[in-house]
Amino acid sequence: MKKSSFAILLFLLLGLFSISIVGEKIPMNDGAGFDGEFYRTVAENFTSDILNKGYDNFRIQRIFPFFLINLAFGTLGIEATHQNLMHAMIGLHYANLLLLIFLFCQMARHLRWKESTCIVLFACFFLNHFFLKNCGYELYQTDAFALSIAMGSYLLYLKGFHKAAIGVGSLGIITWPLVAEQIFILTLFHKKAEGSVPAIPNLVKKAFAPATAGLYALVILGITGVFLITGNQHWLGILLHINPDITPSPVVTALSLVVFTGVLVIALRAIPWDIWVHPKEFIKKFPWKRFVLILGIALISRLLLKHLSNDELVSNPIIFSLQILFRPIKYPLIPLAGLVVYYGILPCLIILKFKEFCRAFSRQSLGHLILLLIILGFSLDSESRHMTSFMPILLLPLGKVLDQMNLEKRAVAILVALQLLLSHFFFPINTPELPEKLQNWDFNNWIAQRYFMNYGAFMDHHSYLIWLVLGILALICTRLAIKKH
Repeated sequence: MKKSSFAILLFLLLGLFSISIVGEKIPMNDGAGFDGEFYRTVAENFTSDILNKGYDNFRIQRIFPFFLINLAFGTLGIEATHQNLMHAMIGLHYANLLLLIFLFCQMARHLRWKESTCIVLFACFFLNHFFLKNCGYELYQTDAFALSIAMGSYLLYLKGFHKAAIGVGSLGIITWPLVAEQIFILTLFHKKAEGSVPAIPNLVKKAFAPATAGLYALVILGITGVFLITGNQHWLGILLHINPDITPSPVVTALSLVVFTGVLVIALRAIPWDIWVHPKEFIKKFPWKRFVLILGIALISRLLLKHLSNDELVSNPIIFSLQILFRPIKYPLIPLAGLVVYYGILPCLIILKFKEFCRAFSRQSLGHLILLLIILGFSLDSESRHMTSFMPILLLPLGKVLDQMNLEKRAVAILVALQLLLSHFFFPINTPELPEKLQNWDFNNWIAQRYFMNYGAFMDHHSYLIWLVLGILALICTRLAIKKH
């Protein structure tokens, strides 16, 4: 990337990021927010809490880097006031952003992206709602730090330093476990496929997509039937609207299920079949020593965290899994609205070049193919922030696709401008009435939706319609920008 182009992008990023950092904060718990209140407590009382009462078995997996603040404050004799903790978080976010910029540049150099590709990917990665608004609005979140761990470990993996990648990725166990899991998968299944598996008949290949999508629809219908028969209809309101008092519209839900099942068929048909590894070849080349290393790390960390955790239940994994399954049918195409509101043109580029993207992704290794299927699964969840840890891995296949397109300057400028608009960094969230709405978890009104709409799954029908239209327009504009390429 030319120095002038990089300087402009860097100025935009640091300027808008700084505006967010010094700007409005979520008006709950003195700027800590919902989950952030717990993370601030870790920064305040880690050394006393961890050995006495411990943490619940879900949030103990998300205590990094907050416990480091507590250790640093204790060592330096700094009082852990809310103001001092806020200053510490601001410093950490700036340091984290600079680290991510450095890692991005290293990845761009390693993969030898063209200048047009670098600019578009930089915009997709940094100039979105997450960095330009969310990080500054809710400082006490693990997302940004998990992203750095994912980026660092993936870059080490790409450079062939697999043990170092495992070491860095293991930090995700106490930040965002999915980060550790994805680098474990990549390092275990890093061999490239050498031809297709002849045992797979064409009939199976053709039936895979509709059968899988049909199974999804049957599971949804079956669970819904159980709720209705047992008189637990309120669970549908919880799974679809996070509110047991809201009764989902049968027509809207049925339409959403039909639309999403069709989209799922199209998406699964794009998965290439000629990259599966033959079972004998897979067993022969499997890195058993690395498997033992990863298994040891997983078991030791599991036992240690279990020892330091308490019996408090904060998140039920069964309910979380059911939410992921049901969220795509809240409204038709709500995953598109949720992805665009958070990541801008990134999902648009992937959708428009989905077949090429899947092939470029899965061609890397069997591990990449497995992650592609996992990413498709997570894309069901319209709470798009859950996709954050996959961002670095998405850059590689998308970079290959963009390199082949060889975008002109005009197209690049349009894409960057569109990305900035979709980030809606200029749209204020706070109003005088918002604290009361947040406190009461009353999110089905425009005041609360200024905040909740950014998380996809919490959209009401008004916000959904707005962002669905914006998502479709973004697809059209992105398509027009890259049409000649």
